[in-house]
Amino acid sequence: MFFVLALFGLWFDWWWLAVGLVAHGGWDLAHHPRRGHRGVPAWYVPFCAAYDWAVAAVVVAYYMV
Repeated sequence: MFFVLALFGLWFDWWWLAVGLVAHGGWDLAHHPRRGHRGVPAWYVPFCAAYDWAVAAVVVAYYMV
């Protein structure tokens, strides 16, 4: 699903890319336990979500200008 949103962002409209990044951050928070998962440190999940949302904000800011 996220790959398709990225392709839509490249082929049709950049908003799809931002939507995919925001959705991926939400996916990370919703589908990973708080204590980490199989060798993934507990701090990584919220960091990954925050990173996705920050990149989405940069994409929006870049294309809104």
